[in-house]
Amino acid sequence: MNARTSLILCLFIVLFAGLLFFPPSVTANELSSFSVQAAEEEIDDADSIHVNIDLHEDGSATWTIAYRYELDDDVDQDAFDNLSADIEENPNDYLNPFQDRINNTVALASEETNRDMSATQFAISTSVEDDVLRDIGVVEYTYQWNGFAAADNGEIS
Repeated sequence: MNARTSLILCLFIVLFAGLLFFPPSVTANELSSFSVQAAEEEIDDADSIHVNIDLHEDGSATWTIAYRYELDDDVDQDAFDNLSADIEENPNDYLNPFQDRINNTVALASEETNRDMSATQFAISTSVEDDVLRDIGVVEYTYQWNGFAAADNGEIS
């Protein structure tokens, strides 16, 4: 593994660990008696966190981070519905803290690699997926990391 690949792997691990320990905005602990104190609380009790990185030929990457909650009963479903409604009504309460953390991470990566990088196109959405045993509530953050990988003429290097 070359030094550049090692550095990118290390940066990814740091970013992913940061997302796990300081995830974006709202306590899932309160799913059973949900009261949102937007952006001051953390989505820290997701049943699972899925991270997808779609690397593009130009070296940019589309990141998707999905916090998944098992909706075992009506109380969980109502709580997730309340969270979804609050995100729809106040998306910046959730996006701004997340965006700040990602921008800090991207700035550090840019400094360490001596390459231009930026994060853009931040978005948040919620959905409910049907699962065989239960519904799954999903809070999904997406953004574009420009300059994530070094690229030259459509080749990732």
